[in-house]
Amino acid sequence: MSRRAPTLAASLVWASPLVVPLASIPLYGGDTPAATLALSGIAFLLAALAVIFSPQRPIQLPLVGAFFYVAFIGFARYQGWLSSGMHEYAALGACGAICLVGYLAGHNGRLVERLWQWSLWAGGALAVAAFLDFALDPEFSFGRPRPYHSERLAAPFLSANTAATFYGIIAVMSAAELSRILSAPAAHPLKTVERIVVRGLFPTTFLLFAFSNVILSASRAGLVATSTALLFLVLWEVLSRLLRGRLSLSLAKVSSFGGILILVAGALFLASGDLLQDRLASAGEDDTRIVLLQAYSSAVDLEPVFGHGLGSFAWVNDLIVTPENADLLQTQGAAHNVYLQWLIQAGIVGTALLAFILLPILLSIFMGLFRRRRRTTYLRATLCIVMLVGAHGMVDYALEIPMVAWWFAWIIGLAAGLSVKGASHEN
Repeated sequence: MSRRAPTLAASLVWASPLVVPLASIPLYGGDTPAATLALSGIAFLLAALAVIFSPQRPIQLPLVGAFFYVAFIGFARYQGWLSSGMHEYAALGACGAICLVGYLAGHNGRLVERLWQWSLWAGGALAVAAFLDFALDPEFSFGRPRPYHSERLAAPFLSANTAATFYGIIAVMSAAELSRILSAPAAHPLKTVERIVVRGLFPTTFLLFAFSNVILSASRAGLVATSTALLFLVLWEVLSRLLRGRLSLSLAKVSSFGGILILVAGALFLASGDLLQDRLASAGEDDTRIVLLQAYSSAVDLEPVFGHGLGSFAWVNDLIVTPENADLLQTQGAAHNVYLQWLIQAGIVGTALLAFILLPILLSIFMGLFRRRRRTTYLRATLCIVMLVGAHGMVDYALEIPMVAWWFAWIIGLAAGLSVKGASHEN
């Protein structure tokens, strides 16, 4: 392996976050499947080049995942599902490719730090742009009219609930970066103030704008999931540093910071208008999700073993329509529950294979908290993001959108690579 190989591999992983924000472009086009296929192809190419030129070799799990994915595609081809769902199979494979690139990059702690910050800048800039766009003209999304959720922030997505998931992820990423800045030791109090003002300016800005977008999306589950993830991350960070004797913040500072955060969150909530408050007040009266849950739970029984194939939701949706639920189901493009939708489309076998790949990765990230000595905040933040996305996915479908799924896979990949123990990894 030449000396240029690590440099080239680093260049490739630096380019990888650019694929994810680009995934928002097809949402405004008329040919989303074609755009998804094109962007998935870029992700596959980046992954292949990163594997070839990276000094690190993938562990067995990515190879097993690649084998199962090829078998998955082969079975779909045999069943004739690719004609309608090829773009979804490609997007799923791109998730694995992007996760693998993040994993290879994650072996270098310093590179992970830069890539996390780069990703945060990309997501934070989008959060600021979406907030300003909504403030200037709520009825349009970057100059284009929206068919629904016209009074709720949804940019760059059509769904406000999807936007809540995405900006919730950005809020947690911002909080993690801000936590690292605040907890770093300093020789003089003025140095601490300087660090917070200079280095903490953008993470704080991104946190405020991202959390504002969650509130303006008026997503009830999104707000609860994001707030819980942020609170859990803060408490986890404080507890971790207390147990290791590395807490450089006094309780007074923590209380002050928490008070300011609550004050700002309260002000943002009040500034959001009556929409979110009305939706929260009527949560107990809205049985939409219950009706959807009952309908799509029965759909699983139609093909419980192998499902109907990715991209088959619209067809399955027509099969289970009844006179009682027709008005609701005929307007749905997803099951509003990623677990049910995966069971419907991939069956028990596909769901078990996905769990077989994903759960060991998440376990590795968790175990990395005990193996690593530095940058463990990123690992805790990733697990909080998994909790956020997993909880919100029980009532919505953000992971069905390529941009969100690829962003999620990228963060998990970085954390998985970072969690690997080794003296050379502590750089």
